Amino acid sequence: GGTFSQARLSMTARLVGGEIDVADIQSLDGSMKVRGTSINYLDPLPIFSNIAANASFTADRLSIDVTSARLDEVRVERASVNLSGLRSKNIHMAIDMHVRGPAGTIAVVLDHEPLKLIRVLDLSPQQIKGDVDARINLEFPLSTKLTAKMVNVNVDGRIFDATIDESPYGIGFSNGNLSLHVDNDKLEAAGVLVAPGVRTLLDWRTNFGVDAYIRNRIGLSGRLNDRERQRVGMIPIPFLTGPIQLDIDYSEYNDGHTVLAIDGDISLAKVDIDLIDWHKAVQERGKFGMFLVTQADGSVDIESF
Repeated sequence: GGTFSQARLSMTARLVGGEIDVADIQSLDGSMKVRGTSINYLDPLPIFSNIAANASFTADRLSIDVTSARLDEVRVERASVNLSGLRSKNIHMAIDMHVRGPAGTIAVVLDHEPLKLIRVLDLSPQQIKGDVDARINLEFPLSTKLTAKMVNVNVDGRIFDATIDESPYGIGFSNGNLSLHVDNDKLEAAGVLVAPGVRTLLDWRTNFGVDAYIRNRIGLSGRLNDRERQRVGMIPIPFLTGPIQLDIDYSEYNDGHTVLAIDGDISLAKVDIDLIDWHKAVQERGKFGMFLVTQADGSVDIESF
């Protein structure tokens, strides 16, 4: 469906032997306005619908400048769709779009065949909530045997009010305001969120490649008072009262082992260990740390504490 208007066509051709059906097209260019139509750019991904665009073409190239469209529930603010190599056997498509809409719908696009980027995180798109403002770039050859390695993906943007009820690590978070980058090799997210009930800084990277040394790395940083430590399930420390700064770095390696590093600053807390008559006042400097390695067979090494 849709309407096409203000169409223009210019062509130069040479008739071979005077027969029009064997014309040698030497040049071709044209343009048109498109309204209310759809583009199926990469089956089986969701299609562009309700498109308003200006299109131009030559014998070898088609360029579509999209001024508005929908991608399911996502609003496409602007997009460019370019097909090149139309006169060859190697047709190439490049899509660059600025989108705004539900994070779950964007996740569905990134998790569709052949990309399958979200399931690597042990998450389903339905678990990811929030609003995304992002620029998405896709480049790939037109092929009936398209694989993930043949599609170049690049996503940069922000996700607002990000919520995951339960992550693969058993901890949910909400109220996230995160920068987001996704490409063929990795996913990176960084910013502020609440997990669980505690304002936390997040620095998260997942490497997609099977040959990557580290598969997942998550950094969390936050200040927890007595009540917040109880809320997140920390073991009560009866001789410590007041806020502590906690920095956690957790890495999963592709060979199966994990590393957990914890650094704590208790300078703003009060410590009273009467048994050994040791006391630390508020504002008196104090730190603690732990470095724990879990091997692939489940054995645990506490290398420092």
